[in-house]
Amino acid sequence: MIRRVAGYFGIVWLLLPVTLLAQGAPGSIQGIVCEIKTCKPIDGVQVSLVHPGSEVPVKTMRTDVSGEFGFFDLEPGTYMVRADNFIRRIGGASAVITNGERIENIKLELTALGTISGGAFDENGEPVVGARVEALAGLMNSPLLVLDRMVAVPQAVVTTDNQGAFRISGLDAYEYYVRVIPRDNRADGKTYPATYYPATTDPEHAVKIFAAPGSESNGINVRLIPGGVTLRGRFVSESNAPGRAVPVLIPRSPTVLVAPSLQARNLDLMNSTETTFEIRGVPPGSYFLYRVISNGGVGRPQWVRTPIEVGSENVNDLTIVLSTPGTIKGRLRTASDATDADHLDFSKLTFSVAFA
Repeated sequence: MIRRVAGYFGIVWLLLPVTLLAQGAPGSIQGIVCEIKTCKPIDGVQVSLVHPGSEVPVKTMRTDVSGEFGFFDLEPGTYMVRADNFIRRIGGASAVITNGERIENIKLELTALGTISGGAFDENGEPVVGARVEALAGLMNSPLLVLDRMVAVPQAVVTTDNQGAFRISGLDAYEYYVRVIPRDNRADGKTYPATYYPATTDPEHAVKIFAAPGSESNGINVRLIPGGVTLRGRFVSESNAPGRAVPVLIPRSPTVLVAPSLQARNLDLMNSTETTFEIRGVPPGSYFLYRVISNGGVGRPQWVRTPIEVGSENVNDLTIVLSTPGTIKGRLRTASDATDADHLDFSKLTFSVAFA
């Protein structure tokens, strides 16, 4: 079911300076919030007045069903009219009130955004409280490519309330994966893997949700998949050189690429030759466990990966050794029968290495 809500992105007149002369009587500022181009009124938008250089609102209100707002009995001074949560400024104008004059021609024009709402529930239909909920997409304004493939990354993140409900607003018109990542410190000791809408741990089988401009896609309820095991182990440096190590668990040969969701616990990130780790809520499958280290930002990060098979039992006592990075050297030669070989500029050639 889709219903219309006030989810919009500001385009014009979002931070509007209005000046009230110090010698004048209290004045007022009135205006309307509407959609760009059509100026269709938008109700429920929170509009605030702030002084320049301050983030503290002087007055705040929401637009009515006609999209209108009004601030009265304003002390002389300079004010900025702002649609809260919308910060892009395209233009501005000033106005002066001398003796009780009213400014009534303020217009905030916004472009509609989408909203996705729903809830997270366990296998018994009980609400999942405090879970992280992400809307993931491979948008061009935040590209992440792996082997020339777009990776879906979180575009917005919220947390479920005490009823397991969530609402993600301010989304560009696009299709999103909805992923729920439960807390791994539940009082009942249960662990759940990250689950995609409607009820799968594999994004390939997930259903994407379209965030329509100015509308809300509600009833997006995610039912968690019970289970998930724990991986415990340690990383050891072969050269005994200290380094900050971060474990990253990524499925092998995934059809859909998404940003990793599993967070490691009990990390010892001190400059030592050994790092212990624990990753909870891992669903069965084939993975690569990466160890990534950075030596204080000097040089490129180093990493090593190990294939891991995860079943229905916890995996303990993993030991992964980070070997000293190697070097590949070679020489490029032209074939004896190549034409125009003398005109080949080797300095403009680039090489890359990939896994077979």
